[in-house]
Amino acid sequence: KYCYLRKAFENSRINNLSLSTRKKIHPLLILFIKLRNRLCGYHLNVIGDDRERTERPIIYAVTHIGKADIELVSEAIKAHYYLLCGDFENLYGTIDGFFLGLNGVLYFDEKNKEERRDVKERMKRVLRDGGNVLYFPEGTWNLTPNLPLNKCYYGIIEVAKEADAIIIPIGIEQYGNEFIAKVGKNFDVGRYTPFGKQDRREIQKIAI
Repeated sequence: KYCYLRKAFENSRINNLSLSTRKKIHPLLILFIKLRNRLCGYHLNVIGDDRERTERPIIYAVTHIGKADIELVSEAIKAHYYLLCGDFENLYGTIDGFFLGLNGVLYFDEKNKEERRDVKERMKRVLRDGGNVLYFPEGTWNLTPNLPLNKCYYGIIEVAKEADAIIIPIGIEQYGNEFIAKVGKNFDVGRYTPFGKQDRREIQKIAI
């Protein structure tokens, strides 16, 4: 059933919208997201935004604390992105899944090695075509009370390097319905050579 529904989504008209069409729709989606955040009682305080303007594609690397992260980060950055998401089963056929599909979403099964490889290539295509990607490098919600950041996957470094993309880290914290976000500085992994496996781990520590 999963494979059948995934194939149906991959072949759907929504999933195959052009980047230019998605960018035209995006301001309306941001308006909808802001309205929804207010109706849910969420309040967002962006305490800093150190992004610099760039013509290169961007990977937004975001800390992951709960189910409202996507909506709150979308409001904080405003820019268009494709979401990297491993939660197809819970989103497909829902209103949230519909709006994510309109904006652009790259679904994959994080437990499947072949799909993890495939989604890297899809991310690179999006970035090389001029799109941005929203990425949660921790891979899961961080529910620990004293650990600001879980162990991160360094695939983000590899994708950024090969697609000539900039990484912009974003930290978000939640206190009840109050959210605090900080958008960090542009980070260019292309400045770092050589680029072996151990180097990727070291670069990841600097980037995140």
